[in-house]
Amino acid sequence: MVGCDDDGIVVLPYDVAQEVAVHAKSALATDMKSRQKRYASLNLPLDGTVDWERIEAY
Repeated sequence: MVGCDDDGIVVLPYDVAQEVAVHAKSALATDMKSRQKRYASLNLPLDGTVDWERIEAY
């Protein structure tokens, strides 16, 4: 399995891809929650980059 984003690329054996995806989703949601709090503290409008509920529902 191959995955990528703005930070880089990862190549995983298929048998561990699902487990890695669970951890990656958790890390993404944690980051988005943190940035959402930061946006709020700066009175910035919230956008899709901090919509962690959408990620959790996926």
